[in-house]
Amino acid sequence: MTNFLVIRGTADGGKTTTAGLLFEQLKPKASQFKLFNWAWKEIDKLHYNSEGELIDFIAVLVIDGKVIIIISQGDKPNVLQKVLDFLKDLISLSKITGINISKIDIVICCARSRNVNGSTYKMLTKRINSNNLFDFWTSKDDDISKKLSCKQKVVDELVQKIKSL
Repeated sequence: MTNFLVIRGTADGGKTTTAGLLFEQLKPKASQFKLFNWAWKEIDKLHYNSEGELIDFIAVLVIDGKVIIIISQGDKPNVLQKVLDFLKDLISLSKITGINISKIDIVICCARSRNVNGSTYKMLTKRINSNNLFDFWTSKDDDISKKLSCKQKVVDELVQKIKSL
């Protein structure tokens, strides 16, 4: 059964930034990895917009034999649902990544903090067994110099959970 680690936070609360930091921390440990944009077009690195904000991405990593997917988008449930539906097709996923994937061990995705009808988090709770759903709360700091450092605690918690699964 796939475990879901959900990075939660408010709109513009740093969910994508946290996912990006996690990807960069996991990448050196991966025996294989691929990085994609939302059209499943392979990209060579994380990309940023003109304001310096990380653009949403999808990453597929293999670490110690575990297949880990990171999906940075979390504000639009229909977009995340399409990605999750695509992940069910392991043959297509293997083809597009060039990685032989027989199962997905961990999906890390993002969701706004509210558990209300129509929210990404509500969609996830309807789709995933509660025993396989783990929440991690990220935050932002008004001091721009702490933009990344305030998220490191959550990244460390996510890495520990990945190791324990």
